[in-house]
Amino acid sequence: PYMTYEPNAKYVRVKVEKNLQTLKMDTTVTYGATKAECDTATAATSLEITNKYSVTEYAPEINKKVTGAEAPSGTYAFKLEKVDSANSATRTKDTDVLGTDTASITVAAMASGETEKTGEAASFGKIRYTEEGVYTYTISETTTSGIDGMTYTTDKVELSVNVVKATDGTLTATPSYKDDNKTLTNNYTKLEGRS
Repeated sequence: PYMTYEPNAKYVRVKVEKNLQTLKMDTTVTYGATKAECDTATAATSLEITNKYSVTEYAPEINKKVTGAEAPSGTYAFKLEKVDSANSATRTKDTDVLGTDTASITVAAMASGETEKTGEAASFGKIRYTEEGVYTYTISETTTSGIDGMTYTTDKVELSVNVVKATDGTLTATPSYKDDNKTLTNNYTKLEGRS
């Protein structure tokens, strides 16, 4: 599935002549992109067929934000899931190979006076695409407990990857996050009596 094969027909002309001096048959083979080119060649030529090997890759990303004064440090886990919808019907199922479908981000504790903090972006690993089409995914947080006072999000980040094939067979993947958002946010409220 990674190969785009030469789409154009090639022409071959085999000319066989009797050599009156050697009393043997002489053979001349010519090739051409057109019949006329093949027929008018005066010397033996070679045949060249070009196939194009092409894949493209993209590594989805997720960011994590925590809001709320005095939020403690925490590690948050995420899951990437492929969505089969009408939007991705132009492709054959399972032509994209998930590199890693889980990721985690650690957000440090809030310093005095801070009300929000974002961890470093995490990657799910590269996904390899071998066919053009639109590929859709959701990214959700799988951590639902662990820090008292933390409200864990149930929102999902929606990602579409548009894979386009150029005339030379090269594939290009262009990601698009819905509303340009790839951040999931949790809110922390300090519980009464906690220091």
